[in-house]
Amino acid sequence: MNKDKIVVLTTVHSREDTRVFHKQARDLGKQPQFDVTVVVADGHGGEERSEYNIVDLGKPNNRFLRFLVGGFKAYRTAKSLSPKVVHFHDPELMLVACALSMSGIRIIFDVHENVPEDIKDKYWIPRFLRSTISSAYVFLEKLCLPFFHRVFAATPDIMSRYPSDKAVLVQNYPSLSEFDFSASAPSSTGNNYIVYLGAITKIRGIDNIVRALNLINTEKDHVRFCLAGFFQESGHLEELSLEEGWRHVDFIGPVKRHDVPRLLSEARCGLVTFLPANNHINAQPNKLFEYMAAGIPLIASDFRLWREIVKKYDCGILVDPESPEHIANAVLEILENPQRSTEMGANGKRAVFDVLNWEVESKKMIQTYRSLLQECGNVAP
Repeated sequence: MNKDKIVVLTTVHSREDTRVFHKQARDLGKQPQFDVTVVVADGHGGEERSEYNIVDLGKPNNRFLRFLVGGFKAYRTAKSLSPKVVHFHDPELMLVACALSMSGIRIIFDVHENVPEDIKDKYWIPRFLRSTISSAYVFLEKLCLPFFHRVFAATPDIMSRYPSDKAVLVQNYPSLSEFDFSASAPSSTGNNYIVYLGAITKIRGIDNIVRALNLINTEKDHVRFCLAGFFQESGHLEELSLEEGWRHVDFIGPVKRHDVPRLLSEARCGLVTFLPANNHINAQPNKLFEYMAAGIPLIASDFRLWREIVKKYDCGILVDPESPEHIANAVLEILENPQRSTEMGANGKRAVFDVLNWEVESKKMIQTYRSLLQECGNVAP
């Protein structure tokens, strides 16, 4: 059987990225008609996995080299693999994708974030340049869009930025295969762990969670905060460890994907208290839905989109993320009302099992691939 070659291309994401590898590349590689190669630039070398192969371009020393040298290597490698479709994930590869498109390759642009708004929140870009760079990105993206055949959008907000004849909503919901849906919700008694899982930055509100711990633990150390992930900003860990509330924190670093369900199931609630940045208000963080899948209640920022989810499925408590007092009160409400917290956790878990799961999104992704290949007569219906 002749297989259709697909190249998934990223120079930014690591080979453990959930959306790129553990969901999309995995499910594409399970299709008997697809031959999938993922091109990455993380410096860990090539690798053969059961569903796809990995080609490593090597890790560049800085962002500038990643853009220039990484882009050239990405183009040369993708072209040499002779794919019918290139599915790329990084805005900095737009010009590379245009060049590949001009050689007759079908292009899918996978957009994880509202990039113009995200640029305005990049801590490493000088503040006075952010609006200019954001506007320049919008201009460049408009020039490149005619060369792209489909755009996968991770949220409805992102999808609204693109033409309806190209945009496909492929949301970042949890995979049912990763969580045990035969089990009941975690026990509402036992340890008093609360948890945050994911990238750690100031703009994600971690500092206010640590400050809230002091308000909770006024008499004794009865609530522990399990902080799982990696610090993205230089000096942030050292700075945060000086906070008085840090003594109530168990920082465990990054967690392997297969350990996530166990970690979450041991917690009393999951926190996603991002600060109201441009790119947060309409985002749909993975962790929000992973907490739901694990059957634990949420404590979430009171943003419009998040409010709709939490209210619709009755799965958590909304707070002002800039207020340690609000966060502390929400944690105490969950701990002091075990029956209600168990109910909220079960509601979230049911919502993921019924509606908010990757399996539904994966079907849309695969169907889009088939339709795209049918347009050039390369795959049977």
